[in-house]
Amino acid sequence: MPKLALSALLASLMVALAAVPAGCALREGRGLDLPAGAVAFVVVGTGPVTAAPQTVSLGYWNPDAGTVAMDPATFFTFRAASAGQWFGDLQLFWDGGPRVVVGSSGDPIELTQSDPRLRFEAPAFLRGPVFPWRMLFFPSAREEWVGVRSSPYGKWVLELYSSLEARSPNSSFSLQLPPAFGAYTPCRVADVRYVRGQLELVVEAGTTDQRIGLWLATLAQGVLEWDCLCVDLGIEEAGPGARMARVKDTVYFAEPAGPIRYLEIQSKKTGICSPATLALDAFKAQLDSEPLWPSPPDLTAYGDTLLVQYVPGLPPGPSEGGSLSGSPQLAAYLLAVRDGEVVGEVIYQHGKLTVLSRGKVVLEVPAGAGLAPPWRFPTKVGS
Repeated sequence: MPKLALSALLASLMVALAAVPAGCALREGRGLDLPAGAVAFVVVGTGPVTAAPQTVSLGYWNPDAGTVAMDPATFFTFRAASAGQWFGDLQLFWDGGPRVVVGSSGDPIELTQSDPRLRFEAPAFLRGPVFPWRMLFFPSAREEWVGVRSSPYGKWVLELYSSLEARSPNSSFSLQLPPAFGAYTPCRVADVRYVRGQLELVVEAGTTDQRIGLWLATLAQGVLEWDCLCVDLGIEEAGPGARMARVKDTVYFAEPAGPIRYLEIQSKKTGICSPATLALDAFKAQLDSEPLWPSPPDLTAYGDTLLVQYVPGLPPGPSEGGSLSGSPQLAAYLLAVRDGEVVGEVIYQHGKLTVLSRGKVVLEVPAGAGLAPPWRFPTKVGS
């Protein structure tokens, strides 16, 4: 099998790292010149952060070609304010364009280096717990940003800001469903994007009797208009809950058990994404042991492609002496679904990364800590 030839694949992307000051706008950048068909992803560490500067790496997966490679340049480095910080506290907002916004839901962090091809921003309001923010959207094509937060009275508010330096929003709107829809309370903003210049939000809302519905909220000429997509999706948000992603005009959702399903926004038709479901079930069937806890696959929209990433919570594996090592086994399965077809897969198991294109193995390599999933994908949507 071919090996992971970083120098051959990405020599043209090699850049020098530059130190940057702490602040809001850290560096101007024109964006990444991605190889054709490639999907960018970010590899972030797991567990506690040490006192030394921590590195976040950038990689590329080409589902159609069946290749994976790491960028020679460091995406960015950061230093934590306290030894109690965790990698899971790192907040990364990126739509695949030149703008990358970084923060922390724990103690503050300081960016120390960044890739000069991108414009990194570290606003002060994202240094520390980001609550009461329920959703944040920083589009690369605009200076403005969008946030949904909880008011002191528990109501959800949609706010539009002109820039990261703005101390107050340009406009704000109540994100409460009209009474005509019944006693539904918003519980998640599943997607936000600009469509033909209008802001659209896919809002998940629930009732006290555990019904979960889906609505499309469109901000048109200063008025928030609501369209009911489904009054009862038949999903549960208790426990690990569900995951959602919108690809073009279709919202996909996945639970810890059961198929990956979809809802078409215009027709309001629902169905099962059979290719992704069958592939995911086949991976689960060949696992060495049963997961210790249920976990839904993560869903991400990347242009016209749905990215599915499943990381099962497996029990500890055996050590060299035969006893349990105490460390959980690491396994992951990634799918790229486009136009109803699985175009690419990545299997991480037993320390090896296997990359497939349309069902055929193209690449098999040992995967060290710098390449092993889980990967964080940018949510790449329209502007």
